[in-house]
Order: sequence, then structure tokens, then C-alpha cells
Amino acid sequence: MSELKTLFPSHETVKIGNATAKIYPVKLKDLEMYSQAAANLIALLADATVIKMTVYGAKHAAELNKLLLACTSLSRRQISRLSANDAILFGYQVVRVNFDFFAHALPEVVASLPDGAGLSSDS
Repeated sequence: MSELKTLFPSHETVKIGNATAKIYPVKLKDLEMYSQAAANLIALLADATVIKMTVYGAKHAAELNKLLLACTSLSRRQISRLSANDAILFGYQVVRVNFDFFAHALPEVVASLPDGAGLSSDS
């Protein structure tokens, strides 16, 4: 696998409202937090209503704050001043950008595996 290119680009820049932020690839130390936050955001956005957004805010605001701190260039102060809507949109962008990073990296990794070493459903 030494021939593999860098799996993850350094960042992507996103502008929402008056805020511009770099979106970074999730780090291993943050992967569990990212995965949980992403799952909750995806569940919200799959069937978003005002009630579901309110429930999401009550249960997951701290999680979203951690996600934005870990995966964006936004400071604590900038995050605290975001509207709930913009914070959720930045969270969505973190998920989208990281999904793109994973989607581009995974085929290269799988293609580099020796024959027979790929993923199987027997494990």
C-alpha cells in the first residue's frame, strides 16, 4: 500500500451565511464522536420537521458543538454565535465533505489490496 496517494485532502472551504470555515477530514481520535454526530444529523435531515429539529437541539446540541470544533476551523466563539440553522448546515457540510473524502479514498484502498484480500461477507 505504499503506492497509495494521500487518502484525505487537507480541507474544503464552505460559506454559510456570514461565516466561512474550512472543513477538515475527521481524525481517528474523533471518529466515534463523528460517527454518532453524523448518524444523528443524517436522521434529522432525512425527515426534517420543526419538531424534530427542536428535539435534535435538545438532545444533540453539545454533540454538534464538538463536531464543529473537531472538524472545522470555526472557533468556540464563532460556533456559539451561529444560528441553530447555520450550525446544523455546517454539521451537514462536515458530514458531506467527510463522506466525499471516504468515497474517494475507499476504492483506491480496495483496489490496492492483493487478490483475495478484499472484504468478504464471511467475516
